[in-house]
Amino acid sequence: MILYRPVGTAELELIKQNNYRSFPPRLTEQPIFYHVLNHEYACEIAEKWNTKTSDCKGYVTEFEVDDEYIKNFEVYTVSRKHHQEFCISAEELENFNRHIIGIIKVTDKFSENKIITVSTGHGEIVCHSKIEVKKIILNNSTDDIWISIKKDYPCLAILINGKYACIHYVESENGNVFQSVGNVDKEITFIAGSKEWTAPKESVITIEKAVKCMEIFCDTTKRPNCIE
Repeated sequence: MILYRPVGTAELELIKQNNYRSFPPRLTEQPIFYHVLNHEYACEIAEKWNTKTSDCKGYVTEFEVDDEYIKNFEVYTVSRKHHQEFCISAEELENFNRHIIGIIKVTDKFSENKIITVSTGHGEIVCHSKIEVKKIILNNSTDDIWISIKKDYPCLAILINGKYACIHYVESENGNVFQSVGNVDKEITFIAGSKEWTAPKESVITIEKAVKCMEIFCDTTKRPNCIE
């Protein structure tokens, strides 16, 4: 089973020291080891709680645990339907670590101070996390979205038509413009501003890949690897 655990910088450093193979022992005041069943819930915790530490950073880790072992534990649902988690006692953690398959991966990073400006045909929206931006992308079926971090450039322009997208990375006002490299074998017509534009099939990507490009851009402000 694939599971997730939101962590702060201190715990992540200890995971690194263990070569990403195990989680560190709990402190005396931490009798329970929590991990959750879905990525969205883990991101919510990392963004809202782990970023409240001294360095204002939170991370989401992903790992796999042996199915036969984990089925011995009860799943708890907290508040919302997708807020599902396992609660492992501190004494059981060492045994739990033995049942981790492969390495612990870091999938997401959050910072409390990040301001992401998203411009759409309906106006400008100020976001504070990639999750908020992702929701805007997935809720826009035919729109062009411009994303920037703190300043106008560099920026990411995402054209959307249903489950397809085309992305442009703009370095500066008068700088280079780079276009997405397609993984969809068809031409798609998008609305850019108020005009129709048909993108060549070699630049059309899925909306899922567009979201991943956005996440890379929000983390680094650099050109994502889906764009050349």
